[in-house]
This record gives sequence, C-alpha cells and structure tokens, in this order.
Amino acid sequence: YLVMYGLTGVEITTKNFDCKITLTSSGIVIDLNGGNLTVNNGNTTMNGNLTVNGLITGTNGFAISGGSGGTMNVTGNIATTGTITNNGKNIGSTHTHSGVQPGSGNTGVPN
Repeated sequence: YLVMYGLTGVEITTKNFDCKITLTSSGIVIDLNGGNLTVNNGNTTMNGNLTVNGLITGTNGFAISGGSGGTMNVTGNIATTGTITNNGKNIGSTHTHSGVQPGSGNTGVPN
C-alpha cells in the first residue's frame, strides 16, 4: 500500500490534471471535472448531514426513515405518478369518499 503525507493535505491528480482527490483536515474533495463517480458497495453509511445539489434518482425504489419523530419535512411541491397512500388509505387523484351530499357539509374519510 501507499502512504502519503503533506504539510496541510494531500492531492492526488491525473497526469493531465482533469480530475483530482484532495484530502485535508477539513474534508475530502473529489473533482472529476464533470465525470461520473460510481461507488460499488453493498451498503453505504453516511454519518452527518447530506446536501445534494442536483437530482436524486432511485432506480430500485426509495425509502427514507428517521427524522424528528419520524417526520419527513418537504419544502416545495411534490409531483407524483401513481397511487399515494396514507395509513393504508388511497389519498391520490382516484380516491373516493363516503357520505357525499350536496351542500356545505363535509364528506366522510377517504375509502
């Protein structure tokens, strides 16, 4: 294996300087100059906050848990295709209500 030491950090770069990895005491920066980063691993754990400046795509499903009391907070709009369920009840565009009557009364809960 290779061990490298630097006074304030270490930079690993390609011969033509088109991508580099910089390690310092404040963090790790991976600059691929527009290229792609692929991580092949069974599971990846991140401890701390995660900020993504771009689109997140889950090609095999998407699951989020945790937060304050298990609550997911979203700022902005949510657009979906498919069925939205809450506690086993369809609350999407195709849901129906019982107890619908003309006038100013309220309907029953979603069926």
